[in-house]
Amino acid sequence: MHALRSMRKLSAGVVLAAFAASLIPATASAWPVKGAKPQFKLFAAAFGLMAVNRVSLGIGALGNVGVDPSGRGTTQGGFWPRGTIDNYIFNSGIQVAGQIQGTKPTNPWGGDTAGGLFFDATGLHEHSEGVENVFNSAVPSDVASWPSDAFVPQGDAVADLYAAPLQGLVSASQGDVHFIAWEGNPALINGRPHPLGILADHRLLAWNYPAGNQDVVYVVVTLYNITSGNCSDYASARPGIQQLLCAQGQKFQAINDAKFGITLPTGGYTIGPMYMAYGADPDVGNANDNYATVNLPFAMGMAYDATFGKGTGGWSFDPAIFAPPFFAGVGIVGMKYLKGPDGPGAIQLFTNTVNATGGTPDPSTTFVLYRDLAGTPIQSDGSCNIPGVPAQTHICYVQKAKFVDIRMIESSSALTLAPGEFKTVVIALIFAPPVALPGFVPNATTNVDPGDPTWTNSSDS
Repeated sequence: MHALRSMRKLSAGVVLAAFAASLIPATASAWPVKGAKPQFKLFAAAFGLMAVNRVSLGIGALGNVGVDPSGRGTTQGGFWPRGTIDNYIFNSGIQVAGQIQGTKPTNPWGGDTAGGLFFDATGLHEHSEGVENVFNSAVPSDVASWPSDAFVPQGDAVADLYAAPLQGLVSASQGDVHFIAWEGNPALINGRPHPLGILADHRLLAWNYPAGNQDVVYVVVTLYNITSGNCSDYASARPGIQQLLCAQGQKFQAINDAKFGITLPTGGYTIGPMYMAYGADPDVGNANDNYATVNLPFAMGMAYDATFGKGTGGWSFDPAIFAPPFFAGVGIVGMKYLKGPDGPGAIQLFTNTVNATGGTPDPSTTFVLYRDLAGTPIQSDGSCNIPGVPAQTHICYVQKAKFVDIRMIESSSALTLAPGEFKTVVIALIFAPPVALPGFVPNATTNVDPGDPTWTNSSDS
């Protein structure tokens, strides 16, 4: 039985065939030196491992998916197929940015723009911390101490995603992973004026059926506005999580009032417009040989190795996966929005950032982050290379010609959260082999450029 009502069987072959047809082999280029990677803060049981189907993902309670499960933060954390050294993700997770409604002095932060990087590719601006450890339904000791907020949602709007017989269980899939993080700690404000007031409840699900689903992990993130100190403002949330939300709201007010010498409104404040993004640092094959692009009709960004070669030493290609119509070469990882905060999945803005000189840099402040996610960047934020207005084309920068250590960010449509309000997004992480195209034989000079990502927008393509 499927847990998520909105999910349908994903055909990776169809998606990747359309994608591969838009790629044009070119000449190989040099790549930059690999940059420094982020380090991660530790606390008890902060890391776990999602290894239900053919995907293996390290999980960090700060909000990290596909992170080094040892906690070192120096190697990749997302591998496919499970049991191999075939690396696809270094780290991924959500990012949030929004405008705080209200006016000063009634709300000392009224009119401010703030945000939080749960996933930060630079490692310099991490704003998140774990509220609750990583609980894995495949670990008996975790199940024995399963917290009330970690059961499959029942009794609120989030529960509508799940079939009724699964609501209230420990796991909705063949193995759920659950954790909660927030960006409300004012001690973590590098690159931002202060916290925004968002708590993120994460549930990861995976199955080995039907065919094709064994290469997909679903990430369900519910965003809560926890700026209110009034427990009654959280009454619309499911009973199992209300107490935690109220406690975090009261903590948010107390520690931020003390830190900044202010008095936030007891009932909190509305945040909006606000944007949530899923960001990733894919390390597909050789991380320095990567490109990333987007298919807007599918609401999916994807990353791949420019050479489509055999990976680094020790890679293996299961013939059950890499058989015709595919071929034995480094595959593709996709990030697809299945559900946005207010309906079907759609991308507000897709952009690459680059771990190298040139290109568009990773957001250094939450002001830049907000403009990036809204599709309204200014010149100092980094150059877009896709013609048109980003908020209308929904694409800013796509690295071309020269493969690099790429990152990608894809934001959802705008949302507004009143105090205590919550909304949910669903992202599918999809792993698939490359499609065999007639006459295409990868070699040492292969460089498959993303081409024009707007090609997929044309009805005659």
